[in-house]
Amino acid sequence: MNYKLRRALNKISLPGLMTYICFAQGLVYVANLLTGGNVGAAMSFSAPLIMQGEVWRAFTFLFEPVNTNPIWIVVSIIFYTSIGRTVETVWGSDKLTHFIIVGWFFTVILGMISGSAHNYYVFLSLIMVCGTVCPRENVNLYMVLPIEMRYLGMAYAAILVIFLIVRRDITALAPIAAYLVFFGRSQIFAPLINKIKHRNFRN
Repeated sequence: MNYKLRRALNKISLPGLMTYICFAQGLVYVANLLTGGNVGAAMSFSAPLIMQGEVWRAFTFLFEPVNTNPIWIVVSIIFYTSIGRTVETVWGSDKLTHFIIVGWFFTVILGMISGSAHNYYVFLSLIMVCGTVCPRENVNLYMVLPIEMRYLGMAYAAILVIFLIVRRDITALAPIAAYLVFFGRSQIFAPLINKIKHRNFRN
């Protein structure tokens, strides 16, 4: 990650952040059931409404439930809480907090350009992170299918590309940008440079 960005975020650390976000999603889901979806409607991301002064939407969309099915909302909360705890164990709460903030920032910027955004991409990016820092970690996908995190991370990265190309959803660039901020040098550029150097040496 860029040194100046690291210094700017250095003092921000929220232990258990993903647990709190997932728990908040559960509360919002219940609130939606009681209010006919009015709570979620007031929290969702909308660039026009944000420009009209409803700036809280740039933050509260993170707490929207990622699913509306009661079974899948429980499964999703358990799954993403587990992913968050795994990444936090390896990275520490400060770095995970920084990653979520960066992912949120890119999502908001691109959402303001496209007009809408959803927290799904922020969660999806965590799968890519977990697949990088814990590649051989086994997880039961939605508590059913056992799979190594590296394969799950690659699958979700492919989904991002599909959304970007087929749906032409530019907000799908947000998790890619966040990932590159934290892993671009070590996972992409450094191996590429070493490969070029090795090829030149052989020639």
